[in-house]
Amino acid sequence: MVIWRNYVNSDDFANKSVMQRPFQATAADRAIQKDTTRYRVFEPRLGMAHARTAYFHNTIGGYHGAKPHRMQALYDYHLSETFRPMLSICSTSNIPYKLLRMEV
Repeated sequence: MVIWRNYVNSDDFANKSVMQRPFQATAADRAIQKDTTRYRVFEPRLGMAHARTAYFHNTIGGYHGAKPHRMQALYDYHLSETFRPMLSICSTSNIPYKLLRMEV
C-alpha cells in the first residue's frame, strides 16, 4: 500500500514544457508590451487576483504589498459586478491603466 497516493496522484504533476510557458500571449498582450511608458493592466474577465495578467504585465491586482488598498476595496465593493462605469473614476498616483478587452 502506497500512502502518498492518498494525497497526490499523477494529475497533480505538470509536464516541464507546460510549466516553462504556463500562459500563451494574445495579440492584445503583445500590443500592450510594445508600450514603453509606465502603465498597469486590468483584465476584467479574470478579476484582480489572477496570475495570467501579472505574467505578462504590471497589474493593478494580484497579491502584493504595494497594491493600492483603495483599488482592492473599489474592486471588492463595486467593480466585481459592474466595473466599467467605476473604472473611469480610478486614479492612483497618475498611473495610467490599460483595460484589456475580453477576447472570445
